[in-house]
Amino acid sequence: MNAFFKTISKVAAAIARPVVKQPVFFFVTIALLAQSNIEWLCYNDPFWYQIKFFTKAFLMNIAVAYLATLIVYITGKEWMKWLLYAFNIMLLSIVVFLKLNFDMTISPQTILVTMETNPSESSEFITTYALGVKSLMSYAIVLAVIALVVLLELYRKPIARFFRHALNRTFFNITAALFIVVGIIFLVTSYTTLFLCHDQQDVDQWDECTPYLSIDLFSKTVYSINSLRTSHNEIESAIEQSVILAQSTPKPTITEPDSLNVIYVLGESYIRDHASLYGYPLKTTPCMDAERNRGNLFVFTDVVSPANATSIVMRNTFSCNSIGDGERWYRFPCFTTIFKQAGYNVYMWDNQRDFFQHQVFTITVNSFLYDEVMTRNSYTQSNARCYGADQDIVKNFADTVKTVGKHNLIFFHLMGQHVNPDQRYPKSWARFTGDSITWRTEKWMTKEKRQNIAEYDNATLYNDYVLKLIFDLYRDKNTVVVYFGDHGDEIYDYRDGKGRVGTGQHPKPEMLMCENLVPFVIWCSDTFKQQHPDMVRRIAAATNRKFMVDNVCQVLFELGGVNTTYYKPERNLISDQYRNRPRIVYGKFDFDAIVKDAERRLPAFTGQPATPSK
Repeated sequence: MNAFFKTISKVAAAIARPVVKQPVFFFVTIALLAQSNIEWLCYNDPFWYQIKFFTKAFLMNIAVAYLATLIVYITGKEWMKWLLYAFNIMLLSIVVFLKLNFDMTISPQTILVTMETNPSESSEFITTYALGVKSLMSYAIVLAVIALVVLLELYRKPIARFFRHALNRTFFNITAALFIVVGIIFLVTSYTTLFLCHDQQDVDQWDECTPYLSIDLFSKTVYSINSLRTSHNEIESAIEQSVILAQSTPKPTITEPDSLNVIYVLGESYIRDHASLYGYPLKTTPCMDAERNRGNLFVFTDVVSPANATSIVMRNTFSCNSIGDGERWYRFPCFTTIFKQAGYNVYMWDNQRDFFQHQVFTITVNSFLYDEVMTRNSYTQSNARCYGADQDIVKNFADTVKTVGKHNLIFFHLMGQHVNPDQRYPKSWARFTGDSITWRTEKWMTKEKRQNIAEYDNATLYNDYVLKLIFDLYRDKNTVVVYFGDHGDEIYDYRDGKGRVGTGQHPKPEMLMCENLVPFVIWCSDTFKQQHPDMVRRIAAATNRKFMVDNVCQVLFELGGVNTTYYKPERNLISDQYRNRPRIVYGKFDFDAIVKDAERRLPAFTGQPATPSK
C-alpha cells in the first residue's frame, strides 16, 4: 500500500512540478481565461445546469492554463512566459471591450462581422468607440490587470517558496494532479469532438454538450474559428445540391405562358426606418413613395433578416431552406438553379462581387455563388466588373444584355448604404446635411454625428433613385420586382454608436429593430397588374404579415410561375396558405419573443430624441 501511495505521490509530483515552479503564471492564467467560466454562473439558467457546465468548463480552463505553464517550464524562457501573458491579456482585453460596449463576447458571429468590416470601416469604428466612457473603462481594467500581473511576477520567488514550503506538498500535488488530469481529459475530449464536426449542425450539437458560453476565452476562440471551418464544409455540400438538381428528373417547369421578367434586388445595410416609405421624417424614398401612391409598389411592414452579416443572409436567401423549420441552407439547392433548370434565363449582376475580394467574407460568398459548377448550373450570364456607383451596374446590365429571352430572372446586388455611406452616392446627391437632422437633440449628439446620419440618408435617397432606374427599364413590360435589404445597420439611432455590432448574449430589442428589420417591397408593372389581378390582390393582402427573408424563394417561385417540388405554399408570403413560423435570428434568438414588448418604432424615427441604451 505504501509503495502504491509513493508511486501515486511521485506521479502527482511530476505532474504538479510546472505549477510548483511557476505558480504565479499558472494561477494568473487561470484568472485571465476564467471570465467566461464565472459569467456562466450569472445566467438565468437552472442551478444544477450551470454547476454542471461550470465545473466541466473550469476544469478545462485549468487544463489550458497547465499546458501553457508546461510550455513555460519546459522552455525555461522568460520571453515565452511574457508572450503567453500578452496573448491571454489580449483575449481578455477584447472581451472586456466587447462586453462593456456591446454586451458581446468572442463568438463566430463576432469574428464574421469583424471579417466583413474593411479597413475604412474599422477606422470609423475605432474613431467612434475608442474614446467612449465604456472603452476608457475597459482600458483601465486591462491596465489594472497588467499592473497586478507585473506586481505578482515581482514577488514570484517568495510566492514560489510558499508553495514549496508552506503547503502540504503531497496533498497539493495529488489535488493539483487530479484537477489537471481530469481537466485535460475534458479538454482533449471536447476539442477532439469539436474538430471532428463536419458542419454547423454538428457544432450546435457540440454546443449542447459543452456550451461555448461557459468555456474559457482560449477555448471560446478555438470554437469560433472552428465554426468558420465547418462553414466551408457547408459550401461544398451546397454546391453538390446544384449538381444533384441539374442531373435530376423531372425538371422544374414554367406555368407562366406569357413573357415575364422577375427581378430580385438585394440592398445592403438598409436601416428600414430611415426610409420615408416607413415614416422617416426626411424624404429619403421619393421614387418608391410615388410608385406606392400610383398603386404599383406594395410595402411590407414586418420583415426580418436572419443575421447582420451579408454572407449568412445570401446563403439563406439563395437556398430553399427555412430557418424557422430547422432546415440547413446547404442541404437545399439555390432558387437560381431551379429557375434556370425550369427554362429561365438567369442574369447575375452583383456589384459586390469583387468588393474587397481578398477579404474572408467576399471569398466565403464567392466560393459558393461563383463556384464553376454553381455558375454553370445556375446562371446564364453574370457581370464582368463592378462599379463605384450602383446606377452604373444597372446601366452595365442594360448595355450588356441587349436581347433577353421569354422568361428572365434578373438579380441585382447593390452596394446600397454599405460601409461608408458618404462614398455610396455621387456628390451631386448630397441633399441632406447635419442641419437637416433637427429632431436629434440627445446630449451625446454632435454636429459631426448629425452629419454622419445625413450621409446615410443621402445614400438611402440615392438607393431609391437606383431602384427607379430598374423600374424604368421594365415599366412597359410584364415585370415584377422584389427588393429588400440584406440586413440593417446602426447610425446613432438609439445609442451613441454606429455600425453593426453583433448580438451579445441577450440582444436588445432596439438592436434587432435596427439591424434585423429590413425594408421589403414588391413592385408590379401595369402589364403585370393587368395580367395577374388575383396575384396582385394577394400581394396587397399580405403586406402586414410577419415574414423572414430566408423564405423569399417561395415568393419568387409564385411570382415566376415556377413549378417545383421545392415550392411550399405555407412558406410563401403572398399565398393564401401562408403560415407564420418562428423567426429565428443569429441561429438561436426568437426575434418576436425579444421585441414583443418593445416600441416597434424607435424614438429617433418619430421626431423625438432617443435615449441611449444602457
